[in-house]
Amino acid sequence: MLTFNNLFLYYIKIIKNFNFNINIYNLYKLIYIFFKNNSINNKITINKIFILNKYIIKLINDYPIEYIFKKVNFFSINIKINNNIFIPRIETELLINFINNYIIKNNIYKILDIGTGSGIIPIILLKNNKNLYINAIDINLYSIIISRINAKKILTIKNNKKIKFILYDILKYHIINNIKYDIIISNPPYISYKNLNICSNNIFYEP
Repeated sequence: MLTFNNLFLYYIKIIKNFNFNINIYNLYKLIYIFFKNNSINNKITINKIFILNKYIIKLINDYPIEYIFKKVNFFSINIKINNNIFIPRIETELLINFINNYIIKNNIYKILDIGTGSGIIPIILLKNNKNLYINAIDINLYSIIISRINAKKILTIKNNKKIKFILYDILKYHIINNIKYDIIISNPPYISYKNLNICSNNIFYEP
């Protein structure tokens, strides 16, 4: 059985010996959380290490750590995701802050979110502004399922009733029921194909 320090130093040694390119912070985070969840009396068995090895290999191959944990910390909240959904990033937090300030300064009640993904944008907006009513749409069934799970976890029962996650293709149909919205939000993938070569490799694992 190995302690956390022994385990971390063991993997550091392997990475240096084979000159693997890996984010050391993500490596530490992965080992720490895995050890915390699987250790007995602050030690971990060899059998568990075989499972950890699979995760380490994924990290070495630039697989996003968020997909390994199936969650991402966003506004200090753990948001459930999976590899069928784009990973929310700091730019999304900036967008939410911008919209939130606009809502405060104006009489905003009805919002449509197109391509909701994990549902984090409408969920955080409704969490901060109780008078909103939001329709959030996506063509991805996984997004709708995960969004509903996140909303149930984060919002109160009352506020959860003010948000609807709908499986819907905005390119094939008109705006739902011809409702007039105060704001229409969309935060789709915005990286052009010609710029993919300057992005980190882990982005190629996203849908």
